[in-house]
Amino acid sequence: MRESLVSDISGRLSAASRMDAIIRETVQELGEALGNASVTFQLLDQFNGQHHVKGRGGGA
Repeated sequence: MRESLVSDISGRLSAASRMDAIIRETVQELGEALGNASVTFQLLDQFNGQHHVKGRGGGA
């Protein structure tokens, strides 16, 4: 049971880390594709409004 719990938590943390990297890369690529425009992305928790992922890219 304990190994299963640790594995589950580890999997969620890994997925969150990958999601963060994907969003950050997407924001950067969008900024470059839009002529070095400033792009901001925020993912908010619908219940408490806290930021989970925030990315900023582009801009001169």
